[in-house]
Amino acid sequence: MQSLSDFSTRPHYSNSGTGPIPDLTIVDPLPTQLTFTPGNPAAPYSISYTLPNGAPQPVQVVFTPTSNTDGAVTSLKWAFPGFSFLPGWTVSLTTEAT
Repeated sequence: MQSLSDFSTRPHYSNSGTGPIPDLTIVDPLPTQLTFTPGNPAAPYSISYTLPNGAPQPVQVVFTPTSNTDGAVTSLKWAFPGFSFLPGWTVSLTTEAT
């Protein structure tokens, strides 16, 4: 497998629908050819929001990397319990690896 070196992604997730998404969950599968090793294990991602002025940001974000039986990370998951993701709002996630 190829190790990620100075690799950064910044996907944006928007609610383009007409209703809220309760308890938003984002899952980002990783290609099998890559090995995810965060540069800072204590902070393996950063997050930003595009919300209307005064709109509350999520109180809690639960980050869970999923691994296969060999221990290789196969996907990254962010859960936002209790957060109602309204139409037009955007979440941007940045992951970095070395």
